[in-house]
Amino acid sequence: MIQENSQNVQFKIEGPSFENGIPLLDVTFALQEFQWILDKSYLIKTNQSKMGSNEREKFNVVATEFRKGSFIADLQLVLLIASPYAITLHNFSVKELWEISKSTFDYLCAVYKMRSSGVEPEIIVSGDNSGVIINGNNGTIEVHQTVYQAAEKAEPHYRKLVSIIKKEKIESISALDDNNNGFVLTSKERELFNPKTQIENDLITLDVDIFRYDKDSNTGKLRVNNGAIIPSGEYAFKPLKHDPIPFILSMARPPVTVSAHKEIEKHGSGITRISKLHIVSIEKMELDKKQTSFML
Repeated sequence: MIQENSQNVQFKIEGPSFENGIPLLDVTFALQEFQWILDKSYLIKTNQSKMGSNEREKFNVVATEFRKGSFIADLQLVLLIASPYAITLHNFSVKELWEISKSTFDYLCAVYKMRSSGVEPEIIVSGDNSGVIINGNNGTIEVHQTVYQAAEKAEPHYRKLVSIIKKEKIESISALDDNNNGFVLTSKERELFNPKTQIENDLITLDVDIFRYDKDSNTGKLRVNNGAIIPSGEYAFKPLKHDPIPFILSMARPPVTVSAHKEIEKHGSGITRISKLHIVSIEKMELDKKQTSFML
């Protein structure tokens, strides 16, 4: 017997664009990004890398009704918890997935709000709670490991989702459950999630530890320990070209030297920060006792 459980969510898009009909491109784009935000919570929870056809059979979002009033869709998040042969597929509920997805939004908002006020938050990743604990007095954000990982994966999709919010066209996008909990995106969140950025022309040379790299997205994270050129800490990076080998190898090596351009994030408050490093080359990596340079 197949066993499922579900979670009701109302997805709404509002704005003048809907006065004379429904702009299908915007609606389908928004629904797809929302699906992907939910998918990231599922993938982290199940320790999967991508949503293949088998995973999609186990977790999906279905529309039960569309209604007028801008664009309103009554959705159900459906999770298959047991197969026809009574084999248990998941030891968690779809409500847990929804809670994780809601918390990714709370976490990302907390991070961006602190940064826009000039505070670089200290992120404490733990397993003690399923939500997000914010302490504005000392600039710390405590977040569950699962939420932290899902938020990292979902962040690009939140940014894309808010990108369709435009003056005199689309004013808000919301996803709320029966208790009116979830997220609401407006022009405020658009500015928060997508501050203006500028890539500087000057190259900088840094000794770094590369501890994460995803070959599919060609992005990763590195750690700067000597804060002589830029402040010590963790930074997102993107190589100039898609050549995964040096970055995969570097994760198993001592610190390596990279040349990079800084991408500067400029918030509406006037605060600036380094949002990303664009790596041009990796140098001084010892492979088979030979010094090697990778020019990208």
